[in-house]
Amino acid sequence: NNVLEEIKTNHPEIKDEEIIKIINDQKSYELNSLKNYGFSESDTAYLKSMRIDYKNSVYLSISLILIFIVIVIIVNNISEYKRKKEINRN
Repeated sequence: NNVLEEIKTNHPEIKDEEIIKIINDQKSYELNSLKNYGFSESDTAYLKSMRIDYKNSVYLSISLILIFIVIVIIVNNISEYKRKKEINRN
């Protein structure tokens, strides 16, 4: 959101939808089209790093959720095994 506000402040002629489309467009991964609006290399590098950070945080979140699910399944299976073993004993 801060990036959008910064761009709107410095370049009010650019619409929000256009900025979002440029940032999310897979074909403009290098964000070269923002240079047409006067953005410097450091600006586009910052946006690119934000995109990479976002992707990494999504991957990390998904990984943590999957690990949690696997742990829950393992714990459930162990407790179920112990319960069945106890029932079979009696």
